[in-house]
Amino acid sequence: MVAVGNHELWFDFAAYRARFSMPNMSVTQNLYYSLNIGPVHLAIYDTETAIDTADVNATQLAWLQADLAAANANRAVTPWVVAAGHRPLYCSNTAKMDCEVFASILRFQCESTFVSSHVDLVLGAHMHGYERAWPTIDGVPVSSNYTSPAAPVYVVNGAAGNREGNKLPKGAVWSAFQSNAVGYGYLQFAGAHSMTYSFIESATGNVLDTFTITK
Repeated sequence: MVAVGNHELWFDFAAYRARFSMPNMSVTQNLYYSLNIGPVHLAIYDTETAIDTADVNATQLAWLQADLAAANANRAVTPWVVAAGHRPLYCSNTAKMDCEVFASILRFQCESTFVSSHVDLVLGAHMHGYERAWPTIDGVPVSSNYTSPAAPVYVVNGAAGNREGNKLPKGAVWSAFQSNAVGYGYLQFAGAHSMTYSFIESATGNVLDTFTITK
C-alpha cells in the first residue's frame, strides 16, 4: 500500500495516479483511502493537497474524521487503528519549515481527530531519518511508556536512503529515540493486545529501535 508524497505532485500527480490502484481509487484517485488488514484498520491520508506545502483539505479531513470515528467504534473487529501520511505531525530535524511550520499545520488540521478517535499509531516520513515519539498531545508527552497510552504514538521513518544522505533528528521533549541510519520499519501485531514496531538497519539487519504498545 502506498501514500502519496511531495515528489509525486508534478502534473497533478499524473504519474502516481496512473501507476497505482488503491482502494476506492475511482473516488479518491489513490490519494487517500482505508482498509482493514487482520486486526488493523489502516487509514492512508494525503498531506499534499496544497502545492508543495503541508495540507489536508476540508474534503479529505471530513472523510478522515468519519473513517476514524467508524474504525474506533469497530474495535471488536479491528482493535488497532493506524494512520499514515507522508509529512509528519512531529519531527525534530533542523529543517524549520518542515518540522516547525508544516508540522504545526498538520497538527492543527489532524491531531484532534487522531486523539478523539484514539488512533494507536501515526506513521510519517518525508524527513530523511528515523524518530520515535512518546504518546503525545499538543507537543506534550503524556507518558514515557507505551502501556495503554492515552495519546497516539508518532513515528517518522524516511530513512530508506536518498542521495542527500540521512540526517540525525536533534530530539525534543516528546522525542524518545532518533537515528540517521538507513533502514526500514517492521510492524507486527499479536492479537488485540500487543503491537510492536521495529526499525531495522538495511546494511546489517540489526534492530536499532523497537517498542511495543500494549493495551
